[in-house]
Amino acid sequence: MTQSESFHLQSNLSSVLYNVIITHYQSLQKDNPNKENLPAFVSEALHLIAQDVSKIVNVNTYDKNLWENIELNSRLVKEILQKSIPTTRKPAND
Repeated sequence: MTQSESFHLQSNLSSVLYNVIITHYQSLQKDNPNKENLPAFVSEALHLIAQDVSKIVNVNTYDKNLWENIELNSRLVKEILQKSIPTTRKPAND
């Protein structure tokens, strides 16, 4: 497979994964009177994670840097959430 073919497959998978996530979230918000969008930082992290998942599947399942990227993006979202939620409202499992 050429590099451009690999990139084409990888970008298609990444786009599909991200679109499934966003479509699912929006469908959950359909009956919500507030109809919240995902915060930009969550949306971007999910997009980056979808890109890394597509690289894991299409390029190298054993690339530890891709797995570390997923962990890093998840940790960054968690840090932002922890700072933005008042102490009294933090989930019990944190």
